[in-house]
Amino acid sequence: ALKGGKIDRTTLLIWVRGCLEDLTDYLADNVMLEQSTRMKQFLLRTSVLEKICAPLCEAVTGESESAQIIQDLVSEGLFLDPIDMERKWFKYHSVFSKYLRTQLYNTSTSEFLAVHKSAALWYREQGYPEDAIHHAVEAKEFELAADILDGCIPELICSARLQTVDQLCARIPKAVFVARPTICWRRIWAQQFLYHRDAARNILQELESVKIEDQSQAAEFITSLNILKCMASIVGDDISTFNFWVDKIDIEIGDISKFRCFEMSALANSKGIKSLLMGKFAAAREWGLIGESLGARGKAAFSGAYATAVITYAMIQDGHLLHALDRLKRALGNKDLKIQGSFATASISALYGFALYESGNFIDAEIHLRDTIDMMSQTLPSYWLIPAYLSLARASSLAENESHSSMEIIDDAERAGLVNGTPRMATVMRRERIRVALVSGNLAEARALYEIPELSQESNLPTGWIYPDEGCDDDLIFQARMHIHCGDPEAAFALLTPALTHAEAGAWIRRKIKLLVLSALAHKAIGDTAAARQVMHEALKLAAPQSYSASFLDEGPECLSLISDMFYEKPSRIEDPQLTDFMLSLLQRAGRVTGPTNHDEKKFELIEQLTKRELAILKLAAEGATNREIAEQSFVSYNTVKFHMKNLFAKLGANNRVSLIQTARTLKLI
Repeated sequence: ALKGGKIDRTTLLIWVRGCLEDLTDYLADNVMLEQSTRMKQFLLRTSVLEKICAPLCEAVTGESESAQIIQDLVSEGLFLDPIDMERKWFKYHSVFSKYLRTQLYNTSTSEFLAVHKSAALWYREQGYPEDAIHHAVEAKEFELAADILDGCIPELICSARLQTVDQLCARIPKAVFVARPTICWRRIWAQQFLYHRDAARNILQELESVKIEDQSQAAEFITSLNILKCMASIVGDDISTFNFWVDKIDIEIGDISKFRCFEMSALANSKGIKSLLMGKFAAAREWGLIGESLGARGKAAFSGAYATAVITYAMIQDGHLLHALDRLKRALGNKDLKIQGSFATASISALYGFALYESGNFIDAEIHLRDTIDMMSQTLPSYWLIPAYLSLARASSLAENESHSSMEIIDDAERAGLVNGTPRMATVMRRERIRVALVSGNLAEARALYEIPELSQESNLPTGWIYPDEGCDDDLIFQARMHIHCGDPEAAFALLTPALTHAEAGAWIRRKIKLLVLSALAHKAIGDTAAARQVMHEALKLAAPQSYSASFLDEGPECLSLISDMFYEKPSRIEDPQLTDFMLSLLQRAGRVTGPTNHDEKKFELIEQLTKRELAILKLAAEGATNREIAEQSFVSYNTVKFHMKNLFAKLGANNRVSLIQTARTLKLI
């Protein structure tokens, strides 16, 4: 009927959903009655399999001619279709297989269970543990399922397939599960990084009472539990507990198992995080390199990726932003990290989006982070999640000029912090709301937000430590910015001067740039224009070689006005070509350069012709429509609009929506 056009597919599907009983009767009366006893037995037994192949069918039916039977079923059109290009694997139609399974279960439950057990044993032998566990559970062979899980869980953890681990463990009864401490303590890795911290804490407490007779095994098990406690403190932002455990456990790098390599890699990463907190970036990079090497030895994509993130975190902070960006890009292209169902790339993706934003690539940062933020929010600790959310919100505002979208992102981040039990993230997002209000000139809103009581307790960081994710947005910088915008620059100097000394002592380049920018704005606020320009010049000179753009653009119109005045002064424009180019790029990204300058006499040229769809979207953008409004008016998805906007930015050589529209008007496209 479908092929002849006598009925449309939607009508047929509605009929099918309403007539399942009639379909069952049809299958019984018109399909099964025509089959031989041998074929009926084959169909019934293989129906419990989600997919079939000849060797698997032989294992569960004992039928040596399974391959021929499968081909006969396909040629007869008996609700069996190939699901791979080689036509080795096949699948029954869901209605047909459900009918067959019901018939088998009702006629012989023991045979139904036996088929599942045979399938479990076959899958285990062939190296498909997840399928094997599924069939073992269906056969109610829970000890067999636990045996299979015990063998595969180390690899699943090392490859960051955390949801798979948690789902497989959840299928096994607790009585069977808790009797196997090796499964329990490995499952905790998944639970902690999936924000199931209460469950992880309960299992960890139970494991502490486990007695192991062999002394060497007992010592190794205790070390494993201590590493888990260290990880729990990282995920939970518990600095005092973290500081205790990270120094208590020693790194092992000798002849150790693959999973031990993973654990030691994670421990090295933890020591690298402590170095980041202390502002010791060279040490952080060294610990990260150790973590990378141990991750490679253990084929542990999970900890190896975090090690790369630790290394590049340090590079971004100590003045090697573009080098970090290149390293992160290469890491994301690493085929060893492309694991289906894995969270291995989450930490690298977060840092890559962060680095893109810091270097002024707002469009690429916004697109990358929008594509990956959901995955990140399911697993990343706040050290990585905070810069990802902040970069996404700020890039969205700068690249697309969509403040509403930016505020939605901040809302999501604050909500995630409260739901996941990480109130520090909620506090950081509230500071971000205040920053946006300040640079927009909305002092009343900023003061109102500032007067809301703190959502988290007072920081328990040791003196001189700073959260790496707050390196340019911590409470000190937040307070200094408030003082500058609210008319008390002297109070800002009192905070900024010792902070600058501390940043210089630790070679904290990124933080020093931000402190200098705020100091320049404080000088401007008291009317000392010469000092403001001198300090801003120092910040620009420090930032230019590695394109630290965000530190300037985040401070809004006052900062850009000062840079603009400096740029158009003749002495500064001939002093240093690199510095001049950097200043020009900042002004262009902010939309404050409306055409070719004396410094850059190049005429606007259209890199590539626009398509009709791109031209239509460009006209809507010029009329002030947001991406969501363009999507609604054009009857396309939001992501489709984002794709076309990215092409428009590239073709017109624009950095944001303002410069895009200005260039389009210059070229008389609109």
